[in-house]
Amino acid sequence: WAVAAILPLGFTDPNDRTQWLVLQGTLKESDLAPLLDTAISSDVGMVTLDLCDLATLTHGGCWTIRRLGDDLWARGCRLAVVFPAQGLVADVLRSTGTMGHPRVAFHAS
Repeated sequence: WAVAAILPLGFTDPNDRTQWLVLQGTLKESDLAPLLDTAISSDVGMVTLDLCDLATLTHGGCWTIRRLGDDLWARGCRLAVVFPAQGLVADVLRSTGTMGHPRVAFHAS
């Protein structure tokens, strides 16, 4: 069972409470638990998922992003997603309606 590789970059700026998580491989529904564990491992105000190196995003992976946004919101944390403006990942985010989720901020790179 392949799990998306989660590479925590920590905080990009000591004065900014945003934790960056770079995802690689394939993001699926089963990746929610390790993503949530990593995202809540430190007291942060915002978590950013970087999907720019993601090879494949499944419909279940889109569910994972939406659910992660909801779970972090319930903990008083916001979720931002950085993704490539073109390609498979962008197409799947758009076709599943994930980019319209009210608890997640999306930024094309």
